[in-house]
Amino acid sequence: MTDRTALLVDATALATRDAAGTCALRPGVAAAVARMQVAGVPVVALDFSAAQPDPQAEVVALLQAAHAPLAGWMRPAADAPPAWRLPRPGLVLAAARAHGVDLATSWLVSPAPDALRAAAQAGCYGAVLIGVTELPADLSEAELAIVTARADDLADAPRVMVPRQGGCWHAH
Repeated sequence: MTDRTALLVDATALATRDAAGTCALRPGVAAAVARMQVAGVPVVALDFSAAQPDPQAEVVALLQAAHAPLAGWMRPAADAPPAWRLPRPGLVLAAARAHGVDLATSWLVSPAPDALRAAAQAGCYGAVLIGVTELPADLSEAELAIVTARADDLADAPRVMVPRQGGCWHAH
């Protein structure tokens, strides 16, 4: 399999669970994943948490019902080594190997600041921190040596995913 550009997304950016335990997609997620699919960009979910119950089956089913399937889902085993936990890049690297992702041309989107550090350590082209009003100073491009940006949510992320040379991020 030839490595390809992908969008790696923290699973917490895809869905939420209400007080009754019902899993629901976050606003705009299905449309954002579908747009990536049309553009030929696979979306791989990274579940950095050890949340129970595991949301994978529910989130995957919700996205498939919306005609926006994921290319894959990665979650560390309960006994995974510390290298698979944030801020370390183990899960990002494993997802790249498992799904044929070229990290040097791919982006990671997450609400967790430590995920941006993991993206930089793994060699991602860029990372977007969502759900914040501004990037913390220690997550700047100068500090991480990758393109960094902030967005409101996953649906807003492609707006800020601009390569240094300009143009569309998944065309490079």
